Amino acid sequence: MKRNILLFLTCIFCTSSFAQLTETDKYASLCRVWGFLKYYHPQAAKRNADWDRELMSRVSAVAAANDREQLSEIYLQWIGSLKEVPVLKTPRNYVADTTDKNYENEWMDNDRVFTDSLQNLLHYIEDNKKEKVRSHYIRRHFPQMNQSFRNEKRYRDSVMPSLNMRLLCMARYWNIVQYYYPYKYMTDTPWQRVLENVIPVFVAANDTPQYYWAMATLIANINDSHGYLSMRKDLRIGGTNKAIPAGYCITHDDTVVINEIYNDSLAAREDVKPGDVILKVNGRPVKEIIDEKLKQECASNRDAAYLRLSWYNSLTYGIKDSIVVLTARDGVIKEKTVKRYAPQLMKVTYGEKKGKQYYRCIDDSIGYLDLDVLRIRHVRHAMKKAANTKSLIVDVRNYPKMTMFRLARFLNGHRTKFATFVFPQWSYPGHFRRKGTNKIGWNHHSSYNGKVILLFNARTQSHGEFTCMGLQQGRDVTCIGSQTAGADGDVAAIHLPGGYDTRITGLGVYYPDGTPTQRIGIVPDITVYPTAAGIAAQRDEVLERALQYIRTGK
Repeated sequence: MKRNILLFLTCIFCTSSFAQLTETDKYASLCRVWGFLKYYHPQAAKRNADWDRELMSRVSAVAAANDREQLSEIYLQWIGSLKEVPVLKTPRNYVADTTDKNYENEWMDNDRVFTDSLQNLLHYIEDNKKEKVRSHYIRRHFPQMNQSFRNEKRYRDSVMPSLNMRLLCMARYWNIVQYYYPYKYMTDTPWQRVLENVIPVFVAANDTPQYYWAMATLIANINDSHGYLSMRKDLRIGGTNKAIPAGYCITHDDTVVINEIYNDSLAAREDVKPGDVILKVNGRPVKEIIDEKLKQECASNRDAAYLRLSWYNSLTYGIKDSIVVLTARDGVIKEKTVKRYAPQLMKVTYGEKKGKQYYRCIDDSIGYLDLDVLRIRHVRHAMKKAANTKSLIVDVRNYPKMTMFRLARFLNGHRTKFATFVFPQWSYPGHFRRKGTNKIGWNHHSSYNGKVILLFNARTQSHGEFTCMGLQQGRDVTCIGSQTAGADGDVAAIHLPGGYDTRITGLGVYYPDGTPTQRIGIVPDITVYPTAAGIAAQRDEVLERALQYIRTGK
């Protein structure tokens, strides 16, 4: 009797598990099947295939499906209407995924959503993909060899897309990351789970600002400092944003400090000075605002995210004419109203120093190179000046101007491997392989003989990080500063419906031993972060720490 009851309850449980499909389940299945066919089915690869329409025309039918049988039948009929995929006559020339981390096809085996016949058909298409069939939607971008998605339609007239097009936006981006993002395995939230998380956000987005934030929320989940969401000027949400006449930075201990004045007279009028600590904005603690903004901020690590929030004045900008801030100055806490001004009234430099030189002497024994200013044509002259110094500080807290290989001729006395790359396997989307190793330096004895100090921080991104990887290989190099942006590798642009654009890191960059740089960045030997007191005194504490190390050896 007990056995019969148990069997009865088990049957009820199994039947209900197959029968209950949520709206999120159904839209997620459409996104996954559509994306898989887009990159694996030969008919989707053709130029005349309107694969966007294939998704949008099936949204209603998928939403109306009551159970996995009805849902799977929609996909079976869809695939049956396409050109048949022939069996491969010879085994494909498969190259093992050298990262062994990115490819995922477990979703095909979801018994709660897909029937056995659909699962088998999806795996059949996967196993019989022809190597020479290339998708119209993906191209190699020469000479970097990363991917290009330039054939995706923009739909610029769709300022506020319909539900079907919003789901297309979500599916397009999610599948590009699913099959062509080399660092998918490093995201904080597993990429499969991200899809279920964002579907309700896209479904509920019933106006332009909500659509924008839905996209920003999705993009933030790749945790990549190369990723950001931009739009046409005529689509700016709520009008032109204004800002107070000063910029700020967020220190490592979450303190928001004014560090730059955009307009001297306006800042004096509003009583804003470097070193002012902002405690609240419009009655809200700044930490609360930061935590809210971080949900839509795409960055590889916290330092990079904080830099983004300060670059774009995210805590203080807005369309209203003024804000109320609670500030601390010299131990005195004061609340005041500060006016916002149009950007054209202020010279925003994002923290760049004025009157910079590519080379200067700090003293007779210490030289200083600023890679933000140094050009290839300057390298020989700069190194000639530095030849007799005992130490050379190379400042990479910026975006270098392609000088690393020329500079390495003087700083790296031996030709050395410093970076290896991971590229997509074009014939088998979702798979990646390690290929190619870059070398830097010359085998000669005329290189610089003194100590070399590399300075870097969260401003050091992409080519800046690649530069540090190369210059690290020198004879006597010490790295001082803080975690870099953690986004090394060329970028790939993505067009999204409604006139929006975003980017992802297009290829993987690792040290020759396989150590990653994505999200981690370049790791300093001596970690130094600016402090609120140092910012108030307008000191360069990272440079000061470098000089201390040079003079004391510790």
